[in-house]
Amino acid sequence: MKKPRLEDMPEELRAKLKCSYANPDCEHWIWDCSSFWYGDDPFVYGLPEYGQWALPLYSDTHYDWGDVRIIPIARGKPLPYGIEPVPGFKDWALQILGGDPDTFFFTGTIEDVKRQLDSLLARDSPAIPPIHIPPELGSLEQAKDSQGQPIYRDGKPVWHLL
Repeated sequence: MKKPRLEDMPEELRAKLKCSYANPDCEHWIWDCSSFWYGDDPFVYGLPEYGQWALPLYSDTHYDWGDVRIIPIARGKPLPYGIEPVPGFKDWALQILGGDPDTFFFTGTIEDVKRQLDSLLARDSPAIPPIHIPPELGSLEQAKDSQGQPIYRDGKPVWHLL
């Protein structure tokens, strides 16, 4: 099954986002933790906890109607909570929760994802602050061979914890 991309977003959802902005009661992104997924199956429980940026949304017509989440993805799954995406990380999911949840996948930097999201909202979202994860929990980095070249298996990068 094809993973939905931002360009696959339905027009009615685009219209709803176009009159939405950061909730005035919480005008900042929150590094959050979740353990269930909104995707092809509406709710998938039992995943290991994973990290996500969350921003509550507000609209003059829809009021406090939901939130948007940016989730780092590795090997087709959310990065486990406590693993920080390294600078330049490129695989993300954008979840829009409010009514029926929608999930879209994006390849690019976190700044690219935010720019795309901002183009869909009534006004730009706040800056995304850095993630503060204790260094002892580690981060994800692409594995490299003894010459420092990235390792690929079946055409996909191999990742490891630092």
